[in-house]
Amino acid sequence: PAIKYLIPVYGAHGGNETLVGLEGQSAYQDPRRLKTVINCLGKVFSLEMTVLRKNCAELVKRTNNVPLGLNQNLVLIPVHIRTPITKDDGATGQVVANKIKHFKARPGTNGQPKSRIFFHDGSWLDVQHRLSSLFKLEGEAVIVKKAVAELHAYPSPPSPPNNLTDPELEYPALTLPTEDSLIPQVSLINELLKIDGQKIS
Repeated sequence: PAIKYLIPVYGAHGGNETLVGLEGQSAYQDPRRLKTVINCLGKVFSLEMTVLRKNCAELVKRTNNVPLGLNQNLVLIPVHIRTPITKDDGATGQVVANKIKHFKARPGTNGQPKSRIFFHDGSWLDVQHRLSSLFKLEGEAVIVKKAVAELHAYPSPPSPPNNLTDPELEYPALTLPTEDSLIPQVSLINELLKIDGQKIS
């Protein structure tokens, strides 16, 4: 199942854990801190998270709480999710950009703005942001995603030369292979099947 969000939560004994939202399924609680979970995700894609954060910060021209492009389909948008008991507990979670359907403003509480993020599977998540802030973060995520796509894009093949039909060039004569020099494809396939059969057995 695809990840929708990763947010910090308090465990049964008050420790910091991570709630992992899954598309079309119930969320599950990971006993590790959010930072640890994200670092483990980075290792899946062979990424050094310190370097990734620095590169993404340069793209959006900001240093704190920037979108992280782990993969073209896994761009994490930072969202303020809770008011922590202590400063070290952390207040910011991560939402996967391409799982978001739309945003909706909600009445704020205790002076904190509030919005609701709706996902494509019909679920939602409340965050402590104004709509304008969410739209800005979403726009930055698009910038990061485009950069990741360009980084992993295959180069275009070179254009063929224009002189392939130059009448002044000499072309070697093409000769068809004789019937004796052709390898019967059916026999070749049969031999490969025999080899595979030997390996399997």
